[in-house]
Amino acid sequence: CQAVCFASAALRLRDDGTFRVVQFADLHFGENEDGTWGPKQDLESLALLREVIKLEDPDLVVFTGDQLTGNNIRSNATAYWSEVVSPCEEAGVPWAAVFGNHETMPFEGGRRAHTNVEVASSTSRHALLQFDMSHNLSRSCLGEMGDGHSVSNYYLDVLDASEKVAVTRLYFMDTGGGDYDEKIFPDQVNWFKNVSANTTMPSYAYFHIPLPAYAAAAQHPACVGMAQDGVTPVATDSGLFQALQDAGVVATFVGHDHGNDWCCPGADGGPVLCFGRHSGYGGYGSWARGGRVLSIAPGGAQSYVRMESGEILHNVTLASTAFV
Repeated sequence: CQAVCFASAALRLRDDGTFRVVQFADLHFGENEDGTWGPKQDLESLALLREVIKLEDPDLVVFTGDQLTGNNIRSNATAYWSEVVSPCEEAGVPWAAVFGNHETMPFEGGRRAHTNVEVASSTSRHALLQFDMSHNLSRSCLGEMGDGHSVSNYYLDVLDASEKVAVTRLYFMDTGGGDYDEKIFPDQVNWFKNVSANTTMPSYAYFHIPLPAYAAAAQHPACVGMAQDGVTPVATDSGLFQALQDAGVVATFVGHDHGNDWCCPGADGGPVLCFGRHSGYGGYGSWARGGRVLSIAPGGAQSYVRMESGEILHNVTLASTAFV
C-alpha cells in the first residue's frame, strides 16, 4: 500500500516543542434526518466540537470513526461530512480521519424490490475519504489495502519546529465494519510492519474498534477513566497488537464503546490502550460528552479528557510500559 495524500502543509511542533491532538469519537451525524431530534443532536454535536476546539487550541483533530450513522443516510453522506469538519475549518485546525463501522453500514429499510438484498450505502469508504481529502485542512490519506475493503490506513509524521526532522509519528488504521467484517486484515499488519520498521521516534495509533487486547487490559488495577461499557473488539487483529508492541508504539486511541473513556497499561509492556470520550450527541448513551487529548511535550506525553463543560478528567502520563 502506498498512501495517497493531498495535504499541502506539514504538521510540526510548536516553537516550545509541544503538539496537541484532540480526538473526537462516535459523532453519529445523520440520524433521524427527516425528523426533529436528529438535526437537533447534530447541532449539539457541532457546539461540542467548537467548544472543545476553542478550549484546547489543538494542532490536529482526529476523528476516530462513526462520524456518520450511514445506515440512516441514503445519498447525502458528503453533506453530513462537511458539517462534521466545519468546526475545524472555522478554527483553521487541520484534521485526520479514520472510518468506523457505521459510515458505510447498509441503509436501514433499503432493500431491492421483491428481494431480501440490502441496499448498501451509496457513498463508499473510498468516495468519502476522497471527499474528505478534497478539503484544504484535511491531512487524511487514502491508504487502500489488497483486501479490497479498508482504505483509511496511513501515517503522519510531526516535524520539529524548524520542519527539518520528523520527531513523532501518528498511525491511522481502518478496523472495518459496515459493509464488511469488523477485523484487521493480515495485509494491514504487514503494511504497518513495513512502515514502522527502523522507526525509533515516539509514535501513537488511532483507529475505531478496539483490539482484543483491550478486553484483557480493562481488568488492570491501574486503569484510569470511565468504564461503564463493555469492550467490543474486532473479530481478529491478525497480530496487530504484537506488531504495535514490537514497534514501540506508546499508546493507541479508539472509540466504538461509548461508555468507556479509560486508559489502561497494555500487556507485557505493550502500548497504553485508551478509549476516547463519546463526543457526539448521536449514537447510544447519555454520558456527558467530550474529547480525548494527546498532549506531547519535550518531557513526554500526557492524555486527558476535556469535557464540553471545560472540566479536565482522567489525566495520565503515557509511557510504553505503564503509567508513571
